[in-house]
Amino acid sequence: MQRLEAALGTSKVDEIIREFSHAKIQIPCTVSIESPKARTRVSSSFLEYLLYDFFLIMNIAVPGSCNFYGGVIRSKDQPYDPEISLSSYFFETAHLRSQSNRWPPTKILPLSSVHKWFFAVRNDVRQVPKSRMERVLFGLMQLAIADVTPTTFIWLFYALETLFDTKAGENSRSLVERIKLLLGPNDKEFKLLRKNLSELYGVRSAFVHGGLGVIHPMHDETLDPEAEKTYVRFLELADFGFIILLAAVQEVVSKNWTDLRFEETLHGQALQN
Repeated sequence: MQRLEAALGTSKVDEIIREFSHAKIQIPCTVSIESPKARTRVSSSFLEYLLYDFFLIMNIAVPGSCNFYGGVIRSKDQPYDPEISLSSYFFETAHLRSQSNRWPPTKILPLSSVHKWFFAVRNDVRQVPKSRMERVLFGLMQLAIADVTPTTFIWLFYALETLFDTKAGENSRSLVERIKLLLGPNDKEFKLLRKNLSELYGVRSAFVHGGLGVIHPMHDETLDPEAEKTYVRFLELADFGFIILLAAVQEVVSKNWTDLRFEETLHGQALQN
């Protein structure tokens, strides 16, 4: 990845990408459950659960470092192989944007710190979230298992509005101001934040209320260049929304916080004599 980053913007990028192996990798793993009543399927479920957590911990610590896209859990003792297709696409894109000095930057965090934080937030196998931060983590998982479609914007705002404790569907002002408090953009970066968040809200609202012209699933530029142009813009907006989400989560982790609490203050303008 360091070689790839160093080659960004040069003719060597395609050459380096071709060097990446496409061979399937098999990792042997043994899961033991003490209860004699536990079914084999339960051990597979525990392994799948642990891989979801492992995926998030690794990618929050070092974005793009772990990819399970197309992965399956194989066992001779179960009738089918469950798929765990978690893609690191958004994490990788966020990291590469950061390497190009684009705001906001992502971080490389100590794995031990992320591990400790993660299990302070989520420390059991429940499938329904019980806290705001746990809902954010589940939102990250949902974004990792889905292709980029209009529903991506639903999941982005689900996670952002949960993390920053804003009401779903209200205007973007509160969310933008709270992101500003946490990530501290300068004036130019804040203008970019407001512009892109406004566009993201527009896509989300148009999709929810039926006003969005959803493109064909193929989005094939050879058949219709306009479809590809629209899809690329969706990708750019989704990438920006995700890097805001990831940078915010990393900032929370680096501060050793397990939640965010916002307090509203009132300042009055004194009457001038």
